[in-house]
Amino acid sequence: MKPDNATSPQSTNHEPAPLEFSKQASSRRSPLSLNVIVAIAANVFREAIRNRVLYAVGIHGFVLLLAALLLPQIAGGAQFKMLPDIGLASMEAIAVAIAIAVGSRMIEQEIDQRTILILVSKPITRAEFILGKFFGLGAVLVAMLGLMLGLFLITLWSQSNEFGVVLAFLSTGFLLLRLLLVVAIILLFGSFSSALLAMLMSLTVYLIGNLSQDLIRIGQATENLDLERLTRGLYLVLPDLSRLDIKNDVVYGFAGLPDSSVLIGNAIYGVVYTIALLAITIGIFSRRQF
Repeated sequence: MKPDNATSPQSTNHEPAPLEFSKQASSRRSPLSLNVIVAIAANVFREAIRNRVLYAVGIHGFVLLLAALLLPQIAGGAQFKMLPDIGLASMEAIAVAIAIAVGSRMIEQEIDQRTILILVSKPITRAEFILGKFFGLGAVLVAMLGLMLGLFLITLWSQSNEFGVVLAFLSTGFLLLRLLLVVAIILLFGSFSSALLAMLMSLTVYLIGNLSQDLIRIGQATENLDLERLTRGLYLVLPDLSRLDIKNDVVYGFAGLPDSSVLIGNAIYGVVYTIALLAITIGIFSRRQF
């Protein structure tokens, strides 16, 4: 007679781990689902709105107000070029600060709150998770840039500044490309490190990326072969963010801009580099265990 408490092999609980279930569920559909990516991106955007991230636009408005009031008194006739320069620089500084502050915590926050376990237990791939975070923060930056650009143009109009609207949109477009590249860098570091470390490394890469072309000249000026190789290696590996920076050029009008072919090439460079970083990030994050 079989004991009542005997356990048959069929009754043994072999519940799969959340990540294993995610892989099984995601294998039943296409590798990437646009609906899933949009849902994650929308959640990132709503979270940013709840955290009042867009309030940082007020800082930009305050800077523009001070510039509009003080420049006519201290800059003489140079305020017509200084006001666009200050306005565009303020847009970049605020947007980069928000991108690094928010982006560096996106992945670690999911891990600390254990919501990552809920996400990976659903039919969501790691690629969809990363892309959703990327486009969500990208949407936040687009909203911020749109508001700041509106304040910028209103300020120029109030000061009878003849800075072109087309130049303002062109500069903002290249700034968006820079910011999306920065977001990709942040997600790359956040995929394998803590939020603080991701923030510091992203800020370092951003600063070096803006000076990457100067690295070559510094290495050549030292006449040290080892240092020259090091600076050249950094130039080849790190993103050249200066190629996407035209805010100092547009201040002098269309005459100060590079050729259209150069601008298009630089824009393509930013897009390709961003895609490459996202692919690397997805590869690293796919191998991470929770």
